[in-house]
Amino acid sequence: MNKHSITAIIPAYNAEEYLAESIESVLAQNRPVERIIVVDDCSLDRTPDIAQSYSKVLYLRTPKNSGHATARNIAIDHVQTPLTAWIDADDLWEPEHLETVAALLDEHEEAGVACSPVIRFGASKGVQGCIFTDNKPVNAVDECFHSTCVPAMSAVTRTSTTKAVGGFDPSYRYAPDFDFWLRMSLHCPFISVQTPTAKYRWHSRQISTNTSGLPVTMRQRESIYRSRFHFANGDIKGTEGFDLEKYRRWIREFYQQDLPLIIANSSPEDCRKFDQIAGNYVPGSEALSFRRALLGVTPKIAIRLYLKALRAKAEFA
Repeated sequence: MNKHSITAIIPAYNAEEYLAESIESVLAQNRPVERIIVVDDCSLDRTPDIAQSYSKVLYLRTPKNSGHATARNIAIDHVQTPLTAWIDADDLWEPEHLETVAALLDEHEEAGVACSPVIRFGASKGVQGCIFTDNKPVNAVDECFHSTCVPAMSAVTRTSTTKAVGGFDPSYRYAPDFDFWLRMSLHCPFISVQTPTAKYRWHSRQISTNTSGLPVTMRQRESIYRSRFHFANGDIKGTEGFDLEKYRRWIREFYQQDLPLIIANSSPEDCRKFDQIAGNYVPGSEALSFRRALLGVTPKIAIRLYLKALRAKAEFA
């Protein structure tokens, strides 16, 4: 089995506290990388000095602070190896990470994305899962439409496929991963192992974009709904031939599931923001006017009314 060479990409912004540890975890791999690319998103701390102190690191810098999507795209343009491995400046790899995950792409040429679960550490502890494939390539479109099923810090992608989809969409300042994995799923099968090989650091300066039960900001939620909407409308290249009405129905179901949680746990301002998201990105949201009308009511009252309506509907059925 031919082992493909690998480039590791690390986007960084004001990462002086953790960057060295992240780079060291890449350098400690049982299967070495050919190069590490650190893209500095205009940090104001010692991030540039730390990155440039490593001879194996190619240090790049964004022209202005633009977010992870732009930083990653700058790095992608400099990747010359067949495989690209992703890690953020505050996360870590176990020594066997690339040996385990990249091997999946060596063995299965048809697959374009490989990953593993990750261990959360720091302010939140536990295991964050990933798409389950039983070590076999699978069509991941539906999984990617439902959730962020690939932890970025454990992902290895085929560079040719990454470039074919155009990398990350820089218009997604929040939750760019969700859109990226959804578009990647249209171009290649995904494959995974079920043993965690990376560590996801949780700290006060970040907010999760995943579905592990950790907080999701309204801006991130909007990005996810927007990406789903463009997919279901056929706006994304590669959706030809899909049953797009199925995906539009799923968006409405996601909205119905999210609404009571938003009403119960969010501020009136966030409730109004979610109402705007529904108006922009939930197909047929006018049919949900009753539920949306509840957003004009005090949240505690609204959730009682909503649950009462659900019980009445169940009894009638």
